[in-house]
Amino acid sequence: MTRSLDHGSFGPSRPAIVRTGDRASEALRRADVLVHELSGLIDGSLRMLELARRDASSENPLSRRSSIVRNLDAALAAMTHIAEIVRGTGRPGAARPGRSLAAAVVAAADVLRPAARQVGVGIDVDVEHALEGVPPDDVYAVVSNAVRNAIEAIASVGGGGSIHVTARIGRDAAGKSQVLLEVIDDGPGPPPGVPTGRLFEPGFSTKSGGPGIGLALAREVMKELQGDIQLRRRSAAASRPGAIFTARYPLPTPPQDAVTGENTQC
Repeated sequence: MTRSLDHGSFGPSRPAIVRTGDRASEALRRADVLVHELSGLIDGSLRMLELARRDASSENPLSRRSSIVRNLDAALAAMTHIAEIVRGTGRPGAARPGRSLAAAVVAAADVLRPAARQVGVGIDVDVEHALEGVPPDDVYAVVSNAVRNAIEAIASVGGGGSIHVTARIGRDAAGKSQVLLEVIDDGPGPPPGVPTGRLFEPGFSTKSGGPGIGLALAREVMKELQGDIQLRRRSAAASRPGAIFTARYPLPTPPQDAVTGENTQC
């Protein structure tokens, strides 16, 4: 069963008259979206710092490497503390209470709707109901980057178009359950002639002045989740072939309370 979502809404359309309670609920929803966005940005920063720390370990000379590593260690410690505050948990990397993979996917699209509207792009989201009970992991950062790339790609060819985001449970070649995330757009598609693997290399970007961080970060997230990631052209013949971004990884199990063993995912 899938749920088609537009404008980030899980329920029926709101009444014309907005009551005080409705305004409060809307304010909380917006705050929730902001926390998701901050969490995604912080998680992305943490992972890029970790990548830099890993690279610095192989730098020479040793004196310069030692200085870089110390600075990166300090930055990692500070960013980890910030992450704990934003998540509201006592341990980095833990799923925030009340969060789910479904909510993370919807929030990632919801945050970027204003940017999409500015270039005439619509965003549709289909999330399988079963994913509302699955831990979010770091999916927010992956989906957010894919949607942002799709918006920028469509804008580069004049805007107007659509982005379709799907999240569902599928099966791998061995028949085991896996999460399937897909972002499809009708932009120009990945540039022909560029090897697919290069698109995920840190520092490589097809955009002028682009940092080349987003896809590299998404790949690292999928590696840690023991999954894989792909970006391919939707059609080879159309004038605007579009792109298909796919990420898949083994279906995680909901976190359990250490004492009761009960599912703690809301």
